[in-house]
Amino acid sequence: MGLGRKSTIELTGETAGILPSDAWKRVAMHEGWRAGDTCNFSIGQGALAVTPMQMAVMTAAVANGGRVFRPRLILQPARDTATSKGGSGAEGDAQFREGEQMNSIKLSEPTLKVVRAGMFDVVQSPTGTGKRALVPGIEIAAKTGTAEFGRKGEGNKRVWMVAYAPFNKPQYAAVVTLERGESGGRTVAPRMQKLLAGIFNVSLPAPGEPAPAPAPAPSDEVIW
Repeated sequence: MGLGRKSTIELTGETAGILPSDAWKRVAMHEGWRAGDTCNFSIGQGALAVTPMQMAVMTAAVANGGRVFRPRLILQPARDTATSKGGSGAEGDAQFREGEQMNSIKLSEPTLKVVRAGMFDVVQSPTGTGKRALVPGIEIAAKTGTAEFGRKGEGNKRVWMVAYAPFNKPQYAAVVTLERGESGGRTVAPRMQKLLAGIFNVSLPAPGEPAPAPAPAPSDEVIW
């Protein structure tokens, strides 16, 4: 999924993060891997350290069916040259060309379906932790996160949200993280809402107006 290594995007200062293992723990902590480490790691806790770019790559892979792409910076879309029978060239439509695939996620279709359905509920369900990211007319799949750091009891939290949209035909994956906040749902979701509303050029309700209504749950016939 791209964790534990640099994405090699054209940005300076990128780090690989930490993808803990038995070998890593023996060097870093002078002890072996335990069952409790597996429990922590399975929900993204413990010694795991990730970057926003890595989470964007992983979220995009979940959205597109398992393909892990190398991210890249694009100043403007490419324009293909269409050559006529007479040999003259003309600029075609602007488009983003598919990037380099680095890997593929070895997960079954039923597993991906369950993960995506859960991410759908995070925003679209009235009880979802990311319901504050609702955008009228756009079905969004997401996951919120709140990670404590620093000394125990100080209450420092890094707050996260990853998302992709539209749910049925994904075009964008997005990540928002803040160094300190209350939670991913309360602090980050409203910011993700503004980001995605801007991307899709959707007007949000003014303060005091009713919030957008959640979308119904995806059916079994949804395109995955």
